[in-house]
Amino acid sequence: MSKSRLLFPVLLGCMFGALSLSAQPSSTAPSEARYALQRPFALVVRSQVLTVEGDWKQGPFLRNYGEEHQGSYIIFVQDGWVYQLTAPTLIAEAERLYAPMWDLSSQQIRLGAQQTVLLRRQEELVRKMKNAAIPEEQTKIGADEASIGAEQGKIGREQGHIGEQQRITGVAFYQKVQAMIDECGAKQNCQKMTKLN
Repeated sequence: MSKSRLLFPVLLGCMFGALSLSAQPSSTAPSEARYALQRPFALVVRSQVLTVEGDWKQGPFLRNYGEEHQGSYIIFVQDGWVYQLTAPTLIAEAERLYAPMWDLSSQQIRLGAQQTVLLRRQEELVRKMKNAAIPEEQTKIGADEASIGAEQGKIGREQGHIGEQQRITGVAFYQKVQAMIDECGAKQNCQKMTKLN
């Protein structure tokens, strides 16, 4: 499994985790407050767990379930039971909505690597500054540090923009999956699989 596929669920979990900290609706983000109150789920496509949304107990259970059971489905928890939604059109739609998250995650990883390179350059300049004996040398090192700082600021702004795109895309994905789960429950066409331990 690629490094980005391992890191992405962590990034997504951190992003959604921050949203779920506040169950009180705010005037600027009512959709995020609603998000915090919904059911945990996992999206599994072609026997690969793409994402898991759940707390410390449900999240690992859903991930393990997804890793142990083949197929394409949404697995979710409701009233202490685990249900499975397997409608191919709904799974394809969930996968389509989730796909941009991979690209955004890859962009964040690329920018993070650039920040790491700049940090190493900056650390080297700090060592040089400690050993700089003449003012001209210190001035040159200071200018290099300022240049690196400007690059870091530019990358940070890009990361912030991508983070906002991740938030918007992630909330839209999450809300759509929750609507699918609601519809599945209303029509009673979900398979009851097992009791959540």
